Amino acid sequence: MSVNQVFTTAEDFSALLSVVDKMKKDGFALAQILAMRKDKLDLIYSFERDYELISVHLLIDPDEEIESISAIYPCAYLYENEMKDLFGVKINHINLDFGGHFYKTTVKTPYAPKEETAETKDINTESV
Repeated sequence: MSVNQVFTTAEDFSALLSVVDKMKKDGFALAQILAMRKDKLDLIYSFERDYELISVHLLIDPDEEIESISAIYPCAYLYENEMKDLFGVKINHINLDFGGHFYKTTVKTPYAPKEETAETKDINTESV
């Protein structure tokens, strides 16, 4: 048995929301949401149904605000609180929002993109 994997990119949050709605209507489960720090924040939403995995990338600026998908997939609140706490993703209307206290970390949003200066370059690379 093999898994069919599809990777795609959403142009903006509105396009992502259309995909999320379609996945729910087509019976896909939310498998995961993850964030990666690059020049921008890369958010990856993955959905699974019958050994088919569809992952949708959304690149956002660190200051960009997005809406929660927890009204569509209630379990998304876990992933969204994690992205908020660790990466500083600005997510509005999470159905259970921990307000930045989902994780206890010594550094607030340790993986959030930061402006690099000569002084912070070494610190940012060491903390990741």
